[in-house]
Amino acid sequence: MRSRFLVLIFCAGLGLGCSNEADPHAAGPTYPAFEAAPKLAQALTRTAEQALPDVDTATQEEVAELLEAAALGGRLGHSATGQLNDMDGKLRTAALLAIVEDLHAEVGARRSAYAWLRDSGTPGLVPRLTLRLKYEKDLWSAVCLGDTLLRHGNGSGLDAVAGVLEREAQDAAEESARSYAATVIPQLPAAEGWNAGADFAADWQHLSEVRGLWARERRLSPSEEQIEVFHPEVEAEILRMATRLASQPLRPVDDARFVLTRQRGAVIPLLFELAHDEDRYVREHALQTLSWMGPPVYAWCQARAFDYLANVSPFLGEASMRARALEALGAGRMAIAMPDLIHWLEHGRREEAASAADALLRCADPSILPQLQQWLAEGTPPGLPAEGAFSLYTLWFALEPELEAEYPIEVFEGLPEGERKRRERWASERLVKKTVDSAQQD
Repeated sequence: MRSRFLVLIFCAGLGLGCSNEADPHAAGPTYPAFEAAPKLAQALTRTAEQALPDVDTATQEEVAELLEAAALGGRLGHSATGQLNDMDGKLRTAALLAIVEDLHAEVGARRSAYAWLRDSGTPGLVPRLTLRLKYEKDLWSAVCLGDTLLRHGNGSGLDAVAGVLEREAQDAAEESARSYAATVIPQLPAAEGWNAGADFAADWQHLSEVRGLWARERRLSPSEEQIEVFHPEVEAEILRMATRLASQPLRPVDDARFVLTRQRGAVIPLLFELAHDEDRYVREHALQTLSWMGPPVYAWCQARAFDYLANVSPFLGEASMRARALEALGAGRMAIAMPDLIHWLEHGRREEAASAADALLRCADPSILPQLQQWLAEGTPPGLPAEGAFSLYTLWFALEPELEAEYPIEVFEGLPEGERKRRERWASERLVKKTVDSAQQD
């Protein structure tokens, strides 16, 4: 979105830089009581038998040696292949995952492990292989990740496949990866009029469509049902990944959010379960993950008739979690949330008001226009931070695309470029709804 300068409405009217205190006398919504419990520990216990086994160093080394021997072929290779095939599937999967996660493993060893995971891995590999998308640098291995995840119904690796196909191969290794990537396309779900392999332009178009659908809805085909629950192994491994949400250092938390936001919509009720955990970090990071997941939240909730607002409500009544809950509410992109968001924009503390403004950008429909214009004209609510002000202006411009108006310089320049781009992305992800009533009927 191009930068704009609004001539008639001044940033000073917004009261930027002032404190924003909650109004204790404002009558507002009432919410169910929030109750915390050891939810993560209980879930881990509930799914312990379905999780992949822990692998010690000796087992990892044994499997690595078998992979090396299997690659040699001949009688020794045949014997090693037989031993790998005879292993318990979950144990073999866990050992292979340990190899691809080993920072000291050679590229060849990782490639062999990835290939075995592709051909014989059990469903529980999905969360940990999703995380490998973040760190794997070898192009062939990245394509194999996309291939394997696709075979298990997860499209998160299709971006890696497309990225390799877009590259101009510079050497034999890159050409090998590119050739492999081309073989993944025929595995995409069928589509009317698409004949896999007949025309690369048509293949590329179909790949782009599948990637787009996955990004919006976490589905691979328009005819595919939104799943209600995960395979038991996948659920168990998702919960294991979620233990990283308890970390104070940010990298484990970022890794968990990376994985959880790239799973199918059935992760949403799991995240709400974790948001009731007794650990404050788990609670906050679970809500934050919902916010980061974005567009797929709406698609899954609509398909499964999941009452998203009702599930967020207990956290709105808890002052320590309200800002995170408002962010998560915005991710649902449901206009039915507008009354709650308007209340906390006008009567919340500074951080809550900013979160409410961000959420309105994501889910408000045109019925908010009179109130929105009044806020901007009168400079209410006082003390709204720059990010909240930017969200309100961006919402205004999104609702009235023909409007000849621009951002006040103080608002536009008061926000880092990354924060501006994030809100512009939210505007581009908005659902097209005309009224609150139509939103409730969708």
